[in-house]
Amino acid sequence: MLWLYGGRGEFLRWVVALMSMGKLSIIIPLAPADTSWQVLLEDLAALAAQATLTDSEILFLAAAASDLTAINQQLSAYSTTLQQQVRTVQAGHSRATAMNAGASVAQGEYLWFVHADSRLQVQHVASLLKSMQRFPQALHYFNLRFYGHPLMGLNAIGVWIRSHWLRNPFGDQALCLRQQDFIRIGAYPEDVRMGEDHVLVWHALQQGMQLKCTGTALLTSARKYAQHGWLKTTALHVSLWAKQAWPEFKTLLKQRRRT
Repeated sequence: MLWLYGGRGEFLRWVVALMSMGKLSIIIPLAPADTSWQVLLEDLAALAAQATLTDSEILFLAAAASDLTAINQQLSAYSTTLQQQVRTVQAGHSRATAMNAGASVAQGEYLWFVHADSRLQVQHVASLLKSMQRFPQALHYFNLRFYGHPLMGLNAIGVWIRSHWLRNPFGDQALCLRQQDFIRIGAYPEDVRMGEDHVLVWHALQQGMQLKCTGTALLTSARKYAQHGWLKTTALHVSLWAKQAWPEFKTLLKQRRRT
């Protein structure tokens, strides 16, 4: 897939650009007893073997020590390079508190929040680096494709409309921004029951941040749609999003009227 970005020489130029901007911290929160990280770890190992993650750190976050022990045990099967890049952090009892805790110990200038059931390949890193270099102060996100349910192509279209037209990407679109901007907009809100990623994006917009899509589609799992029903899960997500978006949208309108 390197040909999409001008060949290996072009890709290495983006790697050098990242090194000049500062370390990238990849922050991966885990749900209790979640095992989807095993496939993601294979992806990360392949990227590390290709030197794609040069000068990056990878933080796995979980509330249960047993989940972190399982990751460390699995790591022993991979290269020393990957082992040196991965850190496991026991943090939080919600995704928001875990990601905030990870951000607080991250050493990178940029924070890349990736869900454990996402799949990462070289084109994702390359497109992110390119977007970061062009728009260093933006909040970056990916398009989405799903695997695991035949109707998820419709959801992918809905995600594209929501994020591109309504300017509202979600956390499963692998949000990435500078650590200083993450702190400035208030980090992930820990007082909401769900949708902390959604609120973070609204706060970024309210603080005047740009949103930039990398132009690449990230592959993620549709397992909750398969488990709980496609129509029920889709309708629930849309209704919760609309309910949460309305007060944030009104705040944004008020701010823009004052300027």
